[in-house]
Amino acid sequence: MASMKILVFFALMVAVAVAFNDTDDEPDRKHGHHGGRGHGHHGHHGHHGHHGHHGGGGRGHHGRGGHHCHPHHHHHHHHHHGMTFFKELNETVKQQFIEIWRDDDLSRDEKKAQINELAESVLSADQLVEFHKNQAEREQRKKQWREEMDKKIEALSPNARAAAEQIRAIWRDETSSEPDSWKIKKEKIEKIKAELSDSDKAELESIWGRRCGSFLSRLSFYEDLDQSIKDKFTAIFRNEELNWGQKKTEIDQLAQTVFTPEQLSEFEKMKAEYQQRKKQRQAEMDAKIATFSPNARVAAEKIRTIFQDDSLDWDVKREQMRAIKKELTESEQAELKTLRPRGFHWRRAGRIGSSESESKEKKEEETEQNVIAAIDI
Repeated sequence: MASMKILVFFALMVAVAVAFNDTDDEPDRKHGHHGGRGHGHHGHHGHHGHHGHHGGGGRGHHGRGGHHCHPHHHHHHHHHHGMTFFKELNETVKQQFIEIWRDDDLSRDEKKAQINELAESVLSADQLVEFHKNQAEREQRKKQWREEMDKKIEALSPNARAAAEQIRAIWRDETSSEPDSWKIKKEKIEKIKAELSDSDKAELESIWGRRCGSFLSRLSFYEDLDQSIKDKFTAIFRNEELNWGQKKTEIDQLAQTVFTPEQLSEFEKMKAEYQQRKKQRQAEMDAKIATFSPNARVAAEKIRTIFQDDSLDWDVKREQMRAIKKELTESEQAELKTLRPRGFHWRRAGRIGSSESESKEKKEEETEQNVIAAIDI
């Protein structure tokens, strides 16, 4: 089915983009917090895949959110230019790229090396030229982004600068390939931030920011909104005291008070379209789960219930889903994995399932960037 092909294509583009990630210094990047890098993408894109209309999620480390539109940050580093030939590759080859990307036992450098090796062995001469050109452009953007970040860090006050350097070193540390290494990094970073004054914390946010939500940023009028209004939405996304369900409610309430009738109409229409897509995905997933063996079916239903529970933080969901998965045999786990391209993934990054297929009419590149933004590990 066409939508599945589109999903596979986007998953593949994400695989390559993740391996050649442009922003591996950004402290918030892995967490996404609602995370998902989607960024202003951050968030929401559709709800973070799993989170409703506004969410976002990036590898989830922050439990809640999704892509956040860094108000302070240009998005140039997310404008990944797609490699046109990927659409023409056969399914087996695409799957090989995707498997490298999904292998939690590989570090980012190992993924990069394996994707390079695979590209050398399966791509034609012309395709390889495009692949290497794309890679060089990405490295150039990454270098430019790092130089800009160096300047921003250099301009901070002494305490904030020292903290920023420590945080960046933690995120750059690739020595551990444990699936939970991001959690250890997050804890170290929280300890560093806890010792800072409010003004120092504000300085850090000024360079890394938090993101605001691709769901909102997709509204035609969002960029033209007054900055004070955007800041109010950002404050809701960033409020650690609220779970995702509460954030959605507050976002809706704020939209009612600050949008014009025309803007509100577009906002409500986008939410309704999201709900429609969600229903359709739900039905497709029901049909697929019904074909599973008994144990896999029960596990899939439990995981889906956890996944859809807006009252739980992502860290809690992740632990609960992993515990369920551990009880299954390898073949049962393989059954669950067949849900990944379309629905929930075991880690937040995958949650972009929803936005990946959400608008075939939209320019492919734009959708691809949203997906990459959402994952952005």
